[in-house]
Amino acid sequence: MADNQVDTQVATEETSTQSVVEPVAQVPPVDDVEEEVEEEEEEEEEEEAPNFNYSLALAKFGLHTLLFVQSVWGFLYQAVSTGEAIGRGVLRSLQTPLYIFFKGSSHPYRMQDYSLTGPGVAPIEWYYNAETKRFVSRLLYTTTNEYNTHHLEWLSGQIKYNDLVLYDITDYLQQVRWAGVTRPSTSHVLAAWSLHSGIVLNTVDGLTLQVINSDGTEATLQCRV
Repeated sequence: MADNQVDTQVATEETSTQSVVEPVAQVPPVDDVEEEVEEEEEEEEEEEAPNFNYSLALAKFGLHTLLFVQSVWGFLYQAVSTGEAIGRGVLRSLQTPLYIFFKGSSHPYRMQDYSLTGPGVAPIEWYYNAETKRFVSRLLYTTTNEYNTHHLEWLSGQIKYNDLVLYDITDYLQQVRWAGVTRPSTSHVLAAWSLHSGIVLNTVDGLTLQVINSDGTEATLQCRV
């Protein structure tokens, strides 16, 4: 009798154990999880980037403040543009090889390095542009931008020591132009030639400039620089 009760109890426990089924949570597909994460990130980005409201800014700062900021911006832009224009002008003036010859001197001075006016300053006789090889008298340079230029009357030129030809400067002489009442002196021309050749003549050695004039005649000029 006791054994039957034990067997009945064991069978009951096994039946109850088999009948109890624990609920299993359903795992959503991977694609659904990724879509939910992306939607949450988009919602967070939208919350972190509020739209700029011009009406609100106008109401907060006032019309006068906004107009003031706009005027300051315009002033700064104009100042920068003006500064760039001035800088370009200064750069061009520094790059332009402009020289001057003071009256009574045949030595070329770079214009930007010297005072042109003031007590005791010598008057300028010639302006010389080393890029165009052009002499312009002081009067024309300071009064007008339109003037006629002339060729030198020399068809060729050679710097000689006695009968020895040291330098042939024919090419340079044919490129030189001048504008004024009278042409530049031989000393001015030779000094300007030195700017291009890098050669400073020793005038105490009795050097001469042998030229052929436009009419075919020959002439011997003293090299005095």
